[in-house]
Amino acid sequence: MVVENEAKKLRFDYKTIATLIFLFFIQQGQGNVAFATVAGNGDRIVSTNLCIDTLAVALIGAENLLAVSSVADDKKYSTIADRIKNTKKTSFNAEQIYSLNPSMVLASNFSSLKTRRALEKLGIKVELVEYAQSIDDLKRNINQMGTLLRATEKAKTLIQKFEEFPAPVGFKTNRTALQYSTNRYLNGENSLINDVFLRAGFSRPQALKKSPGGQFLSTEIILKAKPDLLLLDREQNSAPEDQNSAYHSSIYSPLAGLLTTHISQKYWSCGAPELIHLIKALAKINSDHETKE
Repeated sequence: MVVENEAKKLRFDYKTIATLIFLFFIQQGQGNVAFATVAGNGDRIVSTNLCIDTLAVALIGAENLLAVSSVADDKKYSTIADRIKNTKKTSFNAEQIYSLNPSMVLASNFSSLKTRRALEKLGIKVELVEYAQSIDDLKRNINQMGTLLRATEKAKTLIQKFEEFPAPVGFKTNRTALQYSTNRYLNGENSLINDVFLRAGFSRPQALKKSPGGQFLSTEIILKAKPDLLLLDREQNSAPEDQNSAYHSSIYSPLAGLLTTHISQKYWSCGAPELIHLIKALAKINSDHETKE
C-alpha cells in the first residue's frame, strides 16, 4: 500500500513537472524575437561557437550576423536552428573565415589558438567569449557581447531577468537536485546547471558535495545520494515525463522515491538567456513541494 501511494504521488508530480517544463518550452519560443539593433551600420559579425551563436542571435537577431558556427542548424544541439536557416555557416578555419571578410570574429576561449593567431595576422579582429560555468558568467558574457554588438540596452534587459534569482548567500535547504546524463556523467558543483539548481532553491545532496568538477558515476551512487529531483536527458520526440530507455530502470522505480523529469541538454548546457525559464520552472517545483510540506 505504501509503494502504491508513493507511485500515485509520483505520477501526480510527473504531470506537474511536465506542465512546467512545457511552459518553459513555450516561453523559450516566445523569446525568439529578432532585434535589428545594428542593421545598416556595416558590421560583419562572424560567430564561431554554438554558445556564442545563441547569445548573438538573442542580442541582435540572425539577420544581423554574417555567419554562425557549422552546428548552429543542427536541432539536436541547437535551440536557434530555425532562426539561422538563411545565415551562412562556418567552421573555425582561418581560410574559410577570412573569405567572409568579417569585421569581427567571436570565438570561444577554448577555440584553436593557432587559428586565432592566423586570423589576427590577417588583420581580423577576434574577440574571445568565455564558456559560462555560472549565471554570473552568463551575465558577464551577455554584457560583453552587448557592448561588442552595440546592443547594450537589449543586454541590460536580458541580464535584469536573472536578478530575480540572485546567487544564494548562506543558503540552506533540505531539497536537493542533480542533473544526470545518459552517459553517466554528473556535473560538478562549479557547473552552470548546479548554479541553476541553487538559484531555484535546491542544494546538492550531501553525499556528492565537495566535488567541484564533473565525474562519471554509476546509477547506484546517484540512487544512494537520494536527490529530491533528478533532471535527466530527454529522448528526441519524447515528452518530459516519458522514461528514457538509456537509463537504468531503477531510477524510475517508485521504491527509489525520486522525482524525475527530462530536458534536452541544449536548453541548459550553453547558458542561453532563455535559461531563466528553466530556473523559474524549477523554482515553481520547489515552491510547490514546500507548500505541501
